[in-house]
Amino acid sequence: MPCFTHTLQLTLKDAMKHPNADSLITRARHLVSAVRKSSVANEALIKKRGKTLVRDCSTRWNSTFDMLRRLLEIRAELNQVLEELSMDPLLTSDWTKLEKLVKLLEPFAIHTDQLQNDSQSLSQVVPCLLNLEAHLLTTTAGKQLAQVLLKSLRERFSSILSPDSPQFDATPAAAACLMDPSVSLVLQTPDTVPLRRAAQSFVQKLAAAQNNLPTTS
Repeated sequence: MPCFTHTLQLTLKDAMKHPNADSLITRARHLVSAVRKSSVANEALIKKRGKTLVRDCSTRWNSTFDMLRRLLEIRAELNQVLEELSMDPLLTSDWTKLEKLVKLLEPFAIHTDQLQNDSQSLSQVVPCLLNLEAHLLTTTAGKQLAQVLLKSLRERFSSILSPDSPQFDATPAAAACLMDPSVSLVLQTPDTVPLRRAAQSFVQKLAAAQNNLPTTS
């Protein structure tokens, strides 16, 4: 079974390659770089807000999320500093797009932080994926990019979410059913019937193998 957080990062990278996201993130990154290179701008931001901008790194997608979120967090003070120093700001339309992008990506950042710890239970994997899927199906922020994310999420995690996949592994679904009663509720909805049945079949086969009993159909 693939590493959950690594596969999730690949899903996010798929979305960030989309022209709309890529061009916006590039403009944001250029602004961050310009401000970070200016000691005057950095000092002015720290004086006005007690914070400055943060750079992202290519190996961690959530560092890009943190960069965008910090831009929005200190937007007012940043624009003041840019005006005082005659530096080019982002367009109003860019800020609107940034707000939508951060809103779209926030649940991914939350689940990445929750599950990148090795001590996290396997039972949380399926609920997290179903939660992200529901978010992408219902979000009003960046619908086009949400569709790109949804397609990538379903394809990259078909081995966990799709019993029809040749690579399907029922272990995470079974863990969700058996290891945490509160988590197992996510597999009680009509649209998760195939996943629940696959988990039940997996558990029955394990029990039969353990007890040398025949499985039931």
